[in-house]
Amino acid sequence: MEERPNPNRIYPEEPIGLLVQRRWWDFAGDDLAEFLPVLCEPDWEKAAEQIKRRLLLKEG
Repeated sequence: MEERPNPNRIYPEEPIGLLVQRRWWDFAGDDLAEFLPVLCEPDWEKAAEQIKRRLLLKEG
């Protein structure tokens, strides 16, 4: 059986921590849908920057 990658090893720690702090699992459907394309981004550094930017904009 093929081992699945651990998301904590794929994405840099900072954006994952931001998502966890903001309890991403409690996001409204529209907010969660906004993040899905970002989470599927093959360039992990780009995805991390987009996650940070979007979460910080939501805080503002």
